[in-house]
Amino acid sequence: MYDEAMTGVKEELVRETPGGVVYVGELHPSRKSYRFLPKQDHLVCFLGGLLLLGVTEGDRTLQDQDVLKLPDSNQEDWVLGKELIKSCINTYELSKTGLGPEIVHFINRPEDFDKIKKREWGIPNYSPRSPPLDARNILRPETVESLFLAWRTTKDPIYREWGWQIFQAFDEHCKVKATGAFSSIKDVEQIPAPRENKMETFWLAETLKYLLLLFSDDSVIPLNSYVFNTEAHIFPIFTPSFKSEED
Repeated sequence: MYDEAMTGVKEELVRETPGGVVYVGELHPSRKSYRFLPKQDHLVCFLGGLLLLGVTEGDRTLQDQDVLKLPDSNQEDWVLGKELIKSCINTYELSKTGLGPEIVHFINRPEDFDKIKKREWGIPNYSPRSPPLDARNILRPETVESLFLAWRTTKDPIYREWGWQIFQAFDEHCKVKATGAFSSIKDVEQIPAPRENKMETFWLAETLKYLLLLFSDDSVIPLNSYVFNTEAHIFPIFTPSFKSEED
């Protein structure tokens, strides 16, 4: 089931910009078929880490040369996972605050490159006077979730470096100094960043949890013994003591 789902994603949703940035878009229904949109939500940024976890199954750390010995499908997933993480980090590093926006649209044509400030992506209908909801950062966890999984599966220090940069950006632009709370911001392209005066629950339950685990020892929640659900709740892996009808 997992392999079938990932095959569908790779065949129908994965695209590359003229400048080589790999991303996952959307298919929207049209009259007789589907129309592709080069739109990527921040929510998609979990996928890079998931692909790396799918290759290793949490049992091992791999280097790129080790991956060359694996089946072709695993090699594809490994390369794609790392590229998707880089693309999500790109949306952080090239914003003024160092935080990624809620939604970006990637360019399809080289002539659009100059229109969006030499970036491979843009925020649709952006205006600093009235920033759209897509320009927000609401403290989402998906990018740091992928960084945590990438660190555990590769041990490449770049993932910790990126995670630390993101935490510092959160601390600088989202922290309310008087209380120590963290607020969503309305626009990742403005400094000082205008705040929304609210802190989403997943900031504590997911984002900070994954940042903590990114800098923790592998013995803390080992990936071959536990799994995370979509809300970062931790469940032990176990072998059932019974057989199903399909066994």
